[in-house]
Amino acid sequence: MGALIEQTLSDEMSDWDRAVLERARETGQISHADYLEGVGLYEDCMSVAGIPLVRTDHPNGLVELQPGAAPADEEGLDILMRTNHECMSDTYGAIQELYRYQQGNPDLLRDSSEVVVRCLADAGVIDDRFDRDDFQAQVLDDFTPERLPFDIMDPQVQSCLHVAGIAFLVDE
Repeated sequence: MGALIEQTLSDEMSDWDRAVLERARETGQISHADYLEGVGLYEDCMSVAGIPLVRTDHPNGLVELQPGAAPADEEGLDILMRTNHECMSDTYGAIQELYRYQQGNPDLLRDSSEVVVRCLADAGVIDDRFDRDDFQAQVLDDFTPERLPFDIMDPQVQSCLHVAGIAFLVDE
């Protein structure tokens, strides 16, 4: 994690991000308090711009923020994307991915299926009989929720998926 913090400090970023990363350099990690402050700054920025967000607090301490409604047209999507970029750049854009790695993928695995399986195993959701290949086959290749040994919509499962950058919404 220290190498990622050092590498990120060489990038351009907001003064707030830089201060957080300077503290993280000393401790070897980004504090949860700093992360939550960054989330709040981002939420405030988006709110001022008139973009409502839906917030999900995951069991692993991560916060997922999604726009409250999809833009109706191309112009609305452009405004959303531009505002998101500006708010990220002005607030916690440099630390949010680092914190996600810190919390959910500290070994910096490249294989998202392996990240999810390790997270599910660590949380006690699955046993060692369900492996990376099972996840790949039953979730990513051929989504068959009835064959899964867990509820895909369970908050802990959703948290593990979020860490790996995977999102599912199952309409029932």
